[in-house]
Order: sequence, then structure tokens, then C-alpha cells
Amino acid sequence: MSIAIFYASNKGYAANVAKTIGEKLSVTDVFNVKETSVKKISEFDSVILVVSTHRVGEIQNDLAAQVEDLKAIDWSKKQSELSA
Repeated sequence: MSIAIFYASNKGYAANVAKTIGEKLSVTDVFNVKETSVKKISEFDSVILVVSTHRVGEIQNDLAAQVEDLKAIDWSKKQSELSA
């Protein structure tokens, strides 16, 4: 089973959380959505999304720019977790 962590962070807090989760779970595939397309999620069986929010629960900009790509992913066969 392949596991990856994808994170979107403005100030680095979500990045720190994602990296800590990766270390604790021995997950080496940790991706910043600013540098990696969320389309890559399709390559993994299990995905953890760590996303910062700002203002009144607004989604982080780098992830917001890829929302349509997130919608296109077949999530029915994936185990996933969201941390915001």
C-alpha cells in the first residue's frame, strides 16, 4: 500500500504538521502542493491532506488553485484523511 502526504501551507504550520506526520508514520512521500500537482494523488492508495486555512476558514491559495483537479480524482478507491 502506497501512502503520501500532501500539504498546503501559508506560514509553515501545515508544512511542519505534514512533515511530523510523515516522520511518525515513516512516510517518505511528502509533497507541497505549491510545487507538486494534486494530480499526483492518483498514484497513491492512501493520502493524507494537511491544509492551512486563513481568514474565516478560507482554503489555502495553492490548494484552491487546484480544486478542479481534486474534484477529478477518483476518491472511491482511496483511503484519505484531511487535517486542517
